[in-house]
Amino acid sequence: MEHLELFTDGGAMKIGDKIYGSSSFVIRYHNTYFTYTEPVSEGSSGMFELNAIKNGLQTIVRNWSDLKNLEVWIISDSQNSIACISNIFDVWKKTNGIYKNKHGKEVAYIDILLDIKKSLSQLSNYKFIKIKSHIDTDVEKTYDEFLEKNEVNISFIEYLMMIRHNERCDNKITSEFNYKRKELAKEKGVDVI
Repeated sequence: MEHLELFTDGGAMKIGDKIYGSSSFVIRYHNTYFTYTEPVSEGSSGMFELNAIKNGLQTIVRNWSDLKNLEVWIISDSQNSIACISNIFDVWKKTNGIYKNKHGKEVAYIDILLDIKKSLSQLSNYKFIKIKSHIDTDVEKTYDEFLEKNEVNISFIEYLMMIRHNERCDNKITSEFNYKRKELAKEKGVDVI
């Protein structure tokens, strides 16, 4: 079955006295690419990891007419996001309009998760793939580990391309952070924040 790859990443950092974040995704289908990076705004890293997945899935659902014969690979370096979405609603209970996890705590970012669930319901076939971020060790070893942990059969070259697209998302977010730092520094009349 043909597949489409959705690479996602999100992150947050303290700039000045606030936490800012951004998310980015890359869609690869055959040799066609689409990229998007969210403008920097306030929020947590987890929120922006989920936003990247949400925005990427919504883009796929809006722009691909025949999703029945296409498997969507959602590739992320966030194990928390994958686990949260993979188990979405499996152990959550809705009480008085509020979703709570198995420990009775209110589920964070429920609006984003509901949007993700809606998009996933429109896909016939999809799978989550966990990829290591910032690989600086033995790449062949991480490739072997990747194959063991994920149900995909890809070549080493394809794996290297996955790493590259994951890094591409990360680099776009870093660029957004650098732009925000300059913008805030200019507002405050200082050189660097």
